[in-house]
Amino acid sequence: EGWRVPCARALVTHGDELGVGTLAVKCHGLRGHTRGSICYEVAVAGGSGRPALFTGDALFIGGCGALFEGSAAVMYAQLGRLFAALPPDTLLFPGHEYAAMLLTQAVQREPANEDARRKLAWVRRQREQRLPTVPSPLSDELAYNGWARAAARKGDFGLFCRLCGVEDAPPDGTAANAKRRD
Repeated sequence: EGWRVPCARALVTHGDELGVGTLAVKCHGLRGHTRGSICYEVAVAGGSGRPALFTGDALFIGGCGALFEGSAAVMYAQLGRLFAALPPDTLLFPGHEYAAMLLTQAVQREPANEDARRKLAWVRRQREQRLPTVPSPLSDELAYNGWARAAARKGDFGLFCRLCGVEDAPPDGTAANAKRRD
């Protein structure tokens, strides 16, 4: 993936750990969106405070990144691993402000999901005041983000595929390029 950032002097991959001043940074591969997607878990060295997770285009408040170069199987497995590795109070910082759109879709998919309705109402109030909707605790995402819930629970790969708009494919990755539905 280094070709995407030709001026990069060093590349990171899943599992790498870095120190930046008093911060500890862990790299988590989340290759469903693109082959080289990396999320950064950032915490104060020594463990004080809540960790932050910077997800770029891979995971959003209320949703998940499009599968441009990856597969549903890879994204499902890596999201499941990510949720298992992080404490529930980890704060999610996505790369874009898509919360209103994604939570509107979540409410349409699950009209009885009161958590999604409450979060959407809060997001709309924030945006009306031109305030951000980030961060969001990962524990909250499990209440209204179908992708997060399906991946964290394991065994919901069919639901994950439907949310991604692809035909069901075995979660072992044998159908890495599941056919997209029109």
